[in-house]
Amino acid sequence: MLRIHFTTEDLQRITMVQHPDPLWEIICSICRLQSRDGAGAFGAWRRLSAGALQEHGTAHRAASMLRTLVPLGPYFPDFLTPPTSSPESIRWIAPPPPPARERWRI
Repeated sequence: MLRIHFTTEDLQRITMVQHPDPLWEIICSICRLQSRDGAGAFGAWRRLSAGALQEHGTAHRAASMLRTLVPLGPYFPDFLTPPTSSPESIRWIAPPPPPARERWRI
């Protein structure tokens, strides 16, 4: 077993972000929409969101595309990980084609 000990100074340096990262919100939402886990906590949200996506063609197409990029499972491709929590990171949504060394992950 690995044990990690934090000092008082370590704990005092912990900071919390002021706002959620929009890219992680998108990724986690797509994962939640694909999974049936947590029906008690997410069932109503999942039904409402799925219905809203069906009504809005553009949002439905975007969610369908994201489902192919954001897999449901234990592995998450590293090149899809949002780099930072900044407004500039929103450019991640439409990145240039991945380099050849990353293509195997797709």
